[in-house]
Amino acid sequence: MTRELHQEEEIVFTEEPSVEFDPTVQEVRSTDDRERATSSKQSRGRTVLKDLHLLSEEDRKPIILNARCQPIGPEPTLKSFKEFMGTLSRMSNLCPLNVEKWTDMDKVYKGTKEKNWQYVKKRCLISDRAKKWVLQTVGADWRGFKGRLKRDHYKPYKTNKMRWNNRSNYVPSEHFRWLLKRWNDSKDQACVELPP
Repeated sequence: MTRELHQEEEIVFTEEPSVEFDPTVQEVRSTDDRERATSSKQSRGRTVLKDLHLLSEEDRKPIILNARCQPIGPEPTLKSFKEFMGTLSRMSNLCPLNVEKWTDMDKVYKGTKEKNWQYVKKRCLISDRAKKWVLQTVGADWRGFKGRLKRDHYKPYKTNKMRWNNRSNYVPSEHFRWLLKRWNDSKDQACVELPP
């Protein structure tokens, strides 16, 4: 089976996204990512789930919970719901990256976790009993996203100038600057100054 390479197409929203959903954070592809996609195995890109993010309250799908308040169904909805949690963790307006730990999120940005929970409730019919599970899942995905950023945009490069030039366009520059400072603090190495 052969796969044809297609140029990335910019996704255009036909409806106005909610104030909380920032499609530019999800949709912008860096030149580096495009080159990597064409030079190696073709991938479909990041999971965006724009239909779920733009879902009206009338069209929400129900989520069934087990006795431990974990989502268990229905199957098609459950799969997209779990992917949805991952997209939330990459949205800098809902889960800023310039925070040390997920447990500190509400200390740095008041009401962030509640804002995430309300965003989920607007998109899915889910019981309040699942709030703890949802926030733990978003937190785990957020930590994983930060780890992938470090793996892909920090470790492969020797200087901060190279890291800055190869940063992800999915991350706001002020957040990436904060991450660079944080990651450099943990190393005993002389690094060039961070760009303004």
